[in-house]
Amino acid sequence: MKYYLDITLLPDAEANLGFLWHKVYHQIHIGLVDNGFLSDELVKARNGKQEPLKKSHIALSFPNYKIKDEFPLGNILRLFAETKEQLEALNVKELLNRFTDYTHCKLIQQVDETKVKKHVCFKRKQFKSPSRITKDLERRVKYLVENKPEKYGDNILQVKTKLQELAKKYDDRLTLPFINLMSFSSKPDASLPDKDRFLLFIEMQGMDTEIKGDFTCYGLSRRNIKDRLEIQATVPWF
Repeated sequence: MKYYLDITLLPDAEANLGFLWHKVYHQIHIGLVDNGFLSDELVKARNGKQEPLKKSHIALSFPNYKIKDEFPLGNILRLFAETKEQLEALNVKELLNRFTDYTHCKLIQQVDETKVKKHVCFKRKQFKSPSRITKDLERRVKYLVENKPEKYGDNILQVKTKLQELAKKYDDRLTLPFINLMSFSSKPDASLPDKDRFLLFIEMQGMDTEIKGDFTCYGLSRRNIKDRLEIQATVPWF
């Protein structure tokens, strides 16, 4: 990624950072969908048919991600692209024209390689649904009670409670930053107005070197498998 643009969020007493992230990311997502491109990769659509997957030329970064004692995503959204024209085509100022009092968009700049500390991957972290978690938990409890009673005991309720406490201890949902969003990557379902709303959990992973790859229309790295290895696209970190 050779060019970038910074958007600084400016909260006040009426609009806190959480509210602004929701609004700004929502608008940027719309722009990424409108400016995305159809890939050769096929995905299953809601009508059951296979459709080309839309991807983004532009990647997002969060320079102040999880800084201690600060808002989890910080107050800066950084947009990356291979060319200056790709960022210009997004027309960020027009996307955020309703939030001029709450955002400051800097000029597009070229990445200074001498200031790049490392490369990082920002990716979506997806979790199982509550019903799936309950089903898996009950299956696990049954197995442990029947096969390892000497270690876990034979009391179903006690084993279940112990596993729930252990799962909560390592639940990333308690620590990962997230944004409340509505998906515009596919046509909304009018009969289920809340179906397209979801929490977008964002995870950062440091990498030793730059890795080329694909980005979704949320501006996050899309997981790919090549030669049995997982590939996650990175962005410069500075």
